[in-house]
Amino acid sequence: MSLPQLLSRVDEQRLQDLVRQLEGPRHPDAAPGALERAERLIADHLNAAGLQTERQGFEFRGRTFHNVVGTHPGSDHDLPLLRSG
Repeated sequence: MSLPQLLSRVDEQRLQDLVRQLEGPRHPDAAPGALERAERLIADHLNAAGLQTERQGFEFRGRTFHNVVGTHPGSDHDLPLLRSG
């Protein structure tokens, strides 16, 4: 799918709603629950888009945090990208 085709499928209202749900403090000490909810919300949206999700841990100042990564099923990051057209 080309970038213009992909962008034409973006629902601006849904995107604004998602950003509003992520607004606010998401600090591991001040708001750890909000940080966990944001992680679940992002994973849920990526899964709903048909992506497989995984949490990738990383260390920062002696603590472990997670990025949520969405991968298209069947893709292999070790192979070169194929582009059509």
